[in-house]
Order: sequence, then structure tokens, then C-alpha cells
Amino acid sequence: MKTERPLSLNRTVLKYIALAAMLCDHYAFFMVPRQTLLYSILRCFGRFTAPIMCMFLAEGFIHTSSHKKYALRLGVFALITQIPWTLALNGTLHTRRLFTDWNMIYTLFLSYLFLYVCRYVNDLRIRPLLLAGLFSLTYFGDWGLYAPIFVYIFYRFRDDSRKKSFFYTAVAAISVIDSVSTPLGNGYPLRLCLWTSGVFLVIPLLLSYNGKKGSSHPFHKWIFYVVYAAQFYVFYYLRFRV
Repeated sequence: MKTERPLSLNRTVLKYIALAAMLCDHYAFFMVPRQTLLYSILRCFGRFTAPIMCMFLAEGFIHTSSHKKYALRLGVFALITQIPWTLALNGTLHTRRLFTDWNMIYTLFLSYLFLYVCRYVNDLRIRPLLLAGLFSLTYFGDWGLYAPIFVYIFYRFRDDSRKKSFFYTAVAAISVIDSVSTPLGNGYPLRLCLWTSGVFLVIPLLLSYNGKKGSSHPFHKWIFYVVYAAQFYVFYYLRFRV
């Protein structure tokens, strides 16, 4: 007998939670001093976005009617977003980071291809090389190296909440240690690194997903892509043009 979830959220609701978390995270990253409590609160909430989007990428892989169209959409928006992303980070496009520091959709695009290779490429001579290549390329993107692992966990254990939680928590712990090790090593106070724990606080939301799509209106399909790209133009203007 299945036990009822104490909280049951569909994909549309979780998508808007992820969208709000993303905006809070980027506002803090670009506009708020790092030594403030507001910075820590907003960035802690912001840690919700990547895991939720990785889960939905795995869901999209399972339910899409066309892997080609899904991958193409991710690839196109990764390219579209790269210019405003680079401008928001650097204030100019005349920087090597235009080609070496990629946005999150780039990472999701490669993670989608990673999952495709896992599922459909059966040649054991080719598959390890493709997986290693795609995994390595995610290093240059936001949430690189961790996003493809999260996506695989959500795909592989989509019907086993216990294993999904265990493996997600283990990888999330490694990501937190990785992200705080350098600041702590440079004498940065631990209290200013606690916001990274948001990757654990999102677990109840991940487990609350009821598998339902929610609204089918096209607006909900495209809003994340559009807002993701547009926000960086706003932050670029506020940081470098005002």
C-alpha cells in the first residue's frame, strides 16, 4: 500500500518555486554584499533551483515525445543565454569566459545528452568515451560535474524514493564540501558558507513531487527559459550601466 505524501506538488508548482529561487539566488549573487544575512538567506533558497530542474530534466527525458526537439530547445537556449550571462558576470563580451564559463542551461543540455547516451548507446566501446566526454564538458558550466549526476540519480531511481534520497544527499554533500573548501581554506568564516546547505533543504520538495504535470498551457513551458535569459540583461544593466 502506498503512503500518502504529507505534501503533494505538481510540476507546474515546483517549476515556479524553482523560478523564484533562481531569481533570489542571482539577485543575491550579483547585487547583495556577501557578508550580509540577506545574501545567505537568498542564496540558501537559491540552492533549490538546480536540483528541481535536474529532476524535471529526467522527467522530461522519460515523457518527451521527441528527444531531438527537447535537446535542440536546450541547446538553442544555452547559446541564447550565454551572451547575457557573460555580460552580467563581466560587463563585457571581450573575455575568454564567453567560451569557458557557461550557463546552467548549457549544463542541462549536456546532462540530457549524457542521459541519452546512457539509455540508447549500447556499444561498450563507444559509450564510455561519449559519457566521459560529455561529463567533462559540463565542468565549464554552472553546476558542472554535479548536474549530470543529479539527473542520472533522478532518472535511475525515479521510482525508489529511499535510494533517490540517499544518493542525492551523498552527492549533494560532496558538492557542498567542494564549494566551501576553497573559501574556508582562505580564511572565510564558516557562518558565511552555511547557505550552501540549501541543497539539503530542498529534499522535502523533491519528494513532494506527485508525478503530475499540472497546467498544460505553453506559457508554463517557456517561461523558465525566457526569464532565465532575460534576467541576466537586467543584472548586467544594474551592475554596469546604472
